[in-house]
Amino acid sequence: MKYLFLTILSLSLIVVACKKDQAPIVNPIPEGDCVEVVSFSQTVQPLIEQGCATTGCHDMQTHESGFDFSGYQNISLLMEPTIIGSIRHDPGFAPMPFGAPKFDDTSIQKIECWIAQGKLNN
Repeated sequence: MKYLFLTILSLSLIVVACKKDQAPIVNPIPEGDCVEVVSFSQTVQPLIEQGCATTGCHDMQTHESGFDFSGYQNISLLMEPTIIGSIRHDPGFAPMPFGAPKFDDTSIQKIECWIAQGKLNN
């Protein structure tokens, strides 16, 4: 009986410890909703330049936050779950663009589709 109790206790601790190390869950990008190929140069880049890579925020000169959203290379490397969580205003993420309204749902979906499609330089 004592061994059964210790076994159950040990397994419980392992399960709890494994769950503690998991990263925050970000809602997945809706790949099924991406019907058309999203253009980086015509869609994503203008959205990012308008809302993120503005003077004093995430531009080439002053990217105090550590995120420089100028150009394809930087944007494609930085578009990760943390950035998507911020753009969506998901709980637990810093809402972006800072001090400005949230991107509309269509714009967010286009950025998500561009990522789901492989972040093409098109």
